[in-house]
Amino acid sequence: MSELTTHLRKDVRLLMTDPMFVILLIALAGIAFIVALMSCGGYVNSMTYGGDVVTQASLELKQKEALSNYWGSIAGIFMIIFTVIAALAMTGEKESGMLRYVLTYRTSKLRFYASKLLVLMSVVIMAMLIALVCYLVVFSFMDVPMLDLGTLAASMVFPFLIAMVFAAIGLTLSTLSDKKAGAVVASVAVFFILSLLSQMSIGLGIGAAYEINPAVTAQNVTEFIPLEYKLLIYSNPLVLGYGTTLMLNISGYDHYTNPHLFDPGWGAALGLAMALAWFGIGLLAFSRERMDKGWLTRLREKMRK
Repeated sequence: MSELTTHLRKDVRLLMTDPMFVILLIALAGIAFIVALMSCGGYVNSMTYGGDVVTQASLELKQKEALSNYWGSIAGIFMIIFTVIAALAMTGEKESGMLRYVLTYRTSKLRFYASKLLVLMSVVIMAMLIALVCYLVVFSFMDVPMLDLGTLAASMVFPFLIAMVFAAIGLTLSTLSDKKAGAVVASVAVFFILSLLSQMSIGLGIGAAYEINPAVTAQNVTEFIPLEYKLLIYSNPLVLGYGTTLMLNISGYDHYTNPHLFDPGWGAALGLAMALAWFGIGLLAFSRERMDKGWLTRLREKMRK
């Protein structure tokens, strides 16, 4: 445990002394503030120009929709930002030679790698809190009624999971690249590839479900999606983006635009499983560092013994 603490202190010190970290936090706050203003403006316009009679239920529904749209926009920004940040988590130490120096002292690779992920998790939490504060400040300043703390907390679950999964993916990419430029290019490419595959697989899966059962609804659409499409859909972390509307209980009935791909509990478990799976993949890739022989060769030699 003391070794993990040492790594955490080192990583936190490196992070806090990096001027780009402060710039990043300021940029995130600015982006969150702008997105909050847009969400608040959309909410005010919907209440001002809407033709329906305003009731307590409709008011709460509009507030939840504004909150869901806010976190949807923030999550999209966080995905690419934290993929890039995580992809740079080890490339700097590789370029400077610090990583090779540290690993010569029989350092536990599990603790070293876990320290990186824990620091990234703390940054994600910090960014989520900044985004929440920006939302509260903007909506309070506009004198808009606020939702209760339980609803606000529930709305943050899936954006946090999405950011953590992409941080774990980025950290995995950092084990495969020795150059910062290569890590950045790879992380951006992975983000756009996953985005494209998510839209295609969900669209094709729902289309196939409709062909099987033309009476399919948003609630039962997953029962008719073929297995091959389910594997593509649920292995892609962007599917977690559908969780916020389910958490806030504002998902619609259109199986194309608002399919119920999972219930909130199952979706949260899926997000945790994705983060752990990418942690394991990254740790396996990181195990190649400072080995005179590949890990497969070492495993064969141990089995022979």
